[in-house]
Amino acid sequence: MILGNSKNRLRLPAFLLGVLVFCAIVFTFHVYLQDENHYYTFRHIIKNYEVSLDSNWVKSAYQTEKPFAKIRPQNLIVWDAAHYNDIRVDMYQGKIAYNEKFAFFPLFPLMWKALGVNAFGICLLNWLLFFLGMLVMFQIFKEKDLPYWAYFMVLLVPMTVVYMIPYSEALFFLCIAFGMYGILKEKYWFYFIGFLLASMARSSANIFLVAFLCVEMLVSLRQESFKHFITHFLKRILPIILGVFLVMLFQKIRGAESWFAFIKAQSYWDKRISLPSLPFTDWSSEGKSITFPFILMYFVPMLIVLAREFFLRLLGKKKESVSKWDYLRYLSILYIVGNVLLAMLTQQGGLYSLARYMLCTPFFVFLLYDTVLRSRNNKWQIVYGLICLLAILCFVEYFVNFQFCGIWLIIIGSLLAFYHRRLPNIVVYILLIAGILFNVVWTAYLYNNFLVDAWIYT
Repeated sequence: MILGNSKNRLRLPAFLLGVLVFCAIVFTFHVYLQDENHYYTFRHIIKNYEVSLDSNWVKSAYQTEKPFAKIRPQNLIVWDAAHYNDIRVDMYQGKIAYNEKFAFFPLFPLMWKALGVNAFGICLLNWLLFFLGMLVMFQIFKEKDLPYWAYFMVLLVPMTVVYMIPYSEALFFLCIAFGMYGILKEKYWFYFIGFLLASMARSSANIFLVAFLCVEMLVSLRQESFKHFITHFLKRILPIILGVFLVMLFQKIRGAESWFAFIKAQSYWDKRISLPSLPFTDWSSEGKSITFPFILMYFVPMLIVLAREFFLRLLGKKKESVSKWDYLRYLSILYIVGNVLLAMLTQQGGLYSLARYMLCTPFFVFLLYDTVLRSRNNKWQIVYGLICLLAILCFVEYFVNFQFCGIWLIIIGSLLAFYHRRLPNIVVYILLIAGILFNVVWTAYLYNNFLVDAWIYT
């Protein structure tokens, strides 16, 4: 059954309050666990980390029973945030980590520099950018009968912590949401600006190009002329190509040895095209607990949906035109599928960083809300139920160790998205509230990992 009414005039203020409260409770709980006496109560469940360097300067993290770290601006300048901070300070011309810095695009550090805030200030601003992106998502779903409680499912995403640190995900989220709104409302300049800025914030042009190529092919199958396909595809990729060109120009002006320095910089992470290496691995338990269940429960069904859609349209068994809503659905699926396949084909079996690439985008939020809206027949619900059961059986050991507990949020979100019509109202609210409260604890835990330089699930 569907609860509430998405057209409730109080939905925006209530959501704003919910987002602010979530963020406030995360920080409050983190501060609470900075006290040794308070941490003692949780030490058998929630472990802190310490980081050490060996003689070869290789970093390793190990668990400790020390309380959580203090939140200080200097503690936030680690991992990718250190690269963004270096770019903010010297605009690619510093000597530290010179070559690999070109893999990081300049829009986020430029914004950071222009605002003149410290690391903690940019973290708070990132949370505001995420909220603004969610306001755009509200506008996208404004005319849909999405149940009111479902908007808060975004607070179940087990990587919300990335919007609280000096990373570019929040800015990327806002830009993409703006571009998606332009597609839905057929406002090309909204789309153009959104994807132009997104292409200057993150190195995702290759995924964008392939995703738009595939979705335009899907639209044109047995319906439109080849000229229509080429024209629309070129209009879609124009801001992406322009955005990447502006990045290349800026980096060249700031001292890059070639126009393609950002591509060469990828070799620092040993990324190269190769067949997937099995079994898949990750740097951390936290990353595995999110990425591995997601691939089985979402990525595989997405592949099936795409294959079925292309097959039916190629055979002419599905002749209706693709609506703007369907366009966004296919684009979102293709973006997530593209990220997973790219990781599998370039990272020699290491799926590190994949969790935030998949989950921390409007594409995933769109699919999450769209799944809540769509009613499915019993056959598909049974099939998906069996997939979820298989995931639980495959990753049963994840449920008992807090390091792996990201899977709990994946399971709760899936239950609500696919089966809320079969659940009593009270069960829906209990699952939602319990999941959000658990994510508060999980997010505070991941945030502390970042502060102590143990961000090994990046």
